[in-house]
Amino acid sequence: MECGLIVLTVVITGGINAVDQTKIEWNAVTPMVFGTDVRLVCNISCCSRNQGTAQASWDILRDKISINVAANSHSRDISKYEVLVGENRCSLVIKNFSQTDVNISYTCTSNFKSYTKVLEINEDEFELQPMEDITTLAHDELDGSTYRLCVNFTKVYPKPKCFVQYNGKDLTYDIQHQTFKSGMFYSSYQTIAINNVKDGNIRMTCMIGKSKYVVKEKEFMFKDNSTMSKKVKMMAMVIVILSFIVILCVITHIMNITWIHTRGFCAISLIYIIDVYLSPFVSVQPERGKQTENKIPLLAENTHTA
Repeated sequence: MECGLIVLTVVITGGINAVDQTKIEWNAVTPMVFGTDVRLVCNISCCSRNQGTAQASWDILRDKISINVAANSHSRDISKYEVLVGENRCSLVIKNFSQTDVNISYTCTSNFKSYTKVLEINEDEFELQPMEDITTLAHDELDGSTYRLCVNFTKVYPKPKCFVQYNGKDLTYDIQHQTFKSGMFYSSYQTIAINNVKDGNIRMTCMIGKSKYVVKEKEFMFKDNSTMSKKVKMMAMVIVILSFIVILCVITHIMNITWIHTRGFCAISLIYIIDVYLSPFVSVQPERGKQTENKIPLLAENTHTA
C-alpha cells in the first residue's frame, strides 16, 4: 500500500515540472533604428526538445485598443508587419519603424502561453540617424588663424556626442553645444573655435547611439611668406634708390652741368644697384667678372675723352 502511494506521488510531481518548464518571452534585436525594419523575436521553449517550428500570434495595445497583427504566424498587414518562423521562435518584423511603434505593448502568444512587454524608447537601444548627408550638416571657416567649425543636427536620437582632435590633441571639452528635445527626438547645435591654427589635421566625429559619423576632416598647410616678404621689401627699397639716382641725374643735366662728367657716376651707380640688389630676383644672371671687364674700360674711355 505504501509503495503504491510513493509511485503515484512521483508521477504527479513529474507532470507538474513538465508544465512549469514551458517558457515564452520576446526580445528586440538592437539597435532599433527609426526608418528601418525592426525585429522582435519570441522565444518559445517547453519540456519537449523536438518541438519544431513555432506557431505564435502577435498583438499590440495602442491607445488602450488591442490589435491582432499576426495570427498563426501569418501577418494581417503585410505592408507593415512580417512574420518569420523558425525552430522554437517566431519573429515579428516591424517595417519602416516609426515613433508610433514605440511606447506600446507587444504580446506574443503560443500554446495558451503569452508574454507581454512595453517597447519603451531608451537611449541605449534606439537610434534616429540624421536624414541628411552628414557632411552637409557641417560648416567651417578660417578667419585669420582662427578656425571655426559647427554642426547642426535637426532631428536625431539619442543626444549626439561629438569629439574634436587637432594634431592628436583632444579638444572635446572646448565644444559648445545647445541641445533641445522636440517631442520624442533631439535637435543639437555644436560648435568649436580653434585659435592659432598651424599646419596639421583637424577631425570632428559624432556618436549618435552606437553609430559613428565623421563630420569633418581637414588638413591645413600654410605657406611660409617670410622669405617672400623680405624680397618684396628689398625690391621696394631698390626701386626707391633707383628713382632717386635717376632724378638726381636728370636734375644735374637740367642745371647744365656737363653730362659727360656725370654720366660715369650715374652709370656706375645704376650698374652697382642692379648688380647687388636686383641680381637675386633675376633667374638668369650674367657672370659678374665679365660684366666688370666690359664696363670699366668703357667708363675709363669716356672719362679720358672728356
